[in-house]
Amino acid sequence: MMREEPEEKTPLLGRSGKCDKTFCTCDDDRHCSTSWLQKVRYFLDNITVEPILFFHSLSYAIDGIFYTNMIIDKTCKIQLNYSNEICVHLDSGNYTAQQDEVQKLSNTYQLYSTWVEYALAMLIVLFLGTWSDVHGRKLPVITPLVGSSLKALGLLINAYFWSLKPFFIVLSYIPYGLCGGTMTIYMATYAFIGDDSSKRARTTRLSVAGVMMFAASPIGHGLGTILYSHGGYILVFGIEFLTSLLSVVYGLLRLKGGSTNKNDRDIARSSAEKKMSFSGIRASTRVVIKKREDYQRAHIIGHICCIWIYMISFASCILLPILSYHYQIEDAILGFAGSASHIFYGVLTGTAPSSWVLYLGTKNLSKWIQFCFAKL
Repeated sequence: MMREEPEEKTPLLGRSGKCDKTFCTCDDDRHCSTSWLQKVRYFLDNITVEPILFFHSLSYAIDGIFYTNMIIDKTCKIQLNYSNEICVHLDSGNYTAQQDEVQKLSNTYQLYSTWVEYALAMLIVLFLGTWSDVHGRKLPVITPLVGSSLKALGLLINAYFWSLKPFFIVLSYIPYGLCGGTMTIYMATYAFIGDDSSKRARTTRLSVAGVMMFAASPIGHGLGTILYSHGGYILVFGIEFLTSLLSVVYGLLRLKGGSTNKNDRDIARSSAEKKMSFSGIRASTRVVIKKREDYQRAHIIGHICCIWIYMISFASCILLPILSYHYQIEDAILGFAGSASHIFYGVLTGTAPSSWVLYLGTKNLSKWIQFCFAKL
């Protein structure tokens, strides 16, 4: 009787004598070709939601800075009706009273925007997650992208019609929250990757998804600065809208929806009918804290805590697949290293005696050794 391999005690990308289906173009190991051209072709054929994560992170980074700046400018010039001289030199130190008032109102509007997005999204993600188990992952991926496009369109309208008060910026986040927001995008894309890839390839594909998000952030910030210098807020949010719209079009054309197995659909539908009720939702939230054997409840809570402190880092995109695939380090060890490095990051940041130590802890050493435990 053959011994079964442990599910998660070995790297998801182990090395063996057989042909690795991650890079091969056929199902039969005896005729599997591993030429570099076929590897590249197979790799490109299996790219699905990764560009969506790139475009969404790019659009999110483009408006990351200028969304706040537009709220401050509108609060100062439109709502409080301060002069252009005061608003331009607000942080010069000569207008402390006006600066305090502007910052107070601006922070309030940003807080409202956050609540509008995430409070609605927390409810939507519960239903979309269960719905996708029955009908497939495509719609839960596309829906928040549509909401992101509507949000960008709302910000563009606020930039074009400058007389609108900053409260209307908050309204731009309502469709984004109703469509699931950022939480649903990550939930749906990661679930899509999990369904669309084998266990051996899952870690690498999740790492590639991390690369997409990691690469898009600095590109978006730099692009936003260039756009603002040439066309102001209108050009910034206009490009954000086009980028979000491009991700929607790509998703509609590239992704395939629906469950592949009728029996799986029937089982998922039966389970979904129970979960979609309010009692089912309440039971789903309680399942985290229910008593389990062998300290499994502590393991689940520990996973949740690690996800909370999760940060996209260069190490998670580069070192994670190398250590998992090439050196075959167990996933539990990688998770422990990620948690330990984040503790080191917090201690070094809180006790830094000088500016260069703070820079070392926040920008280089700590982030270099952080690992994306949430992907495991």
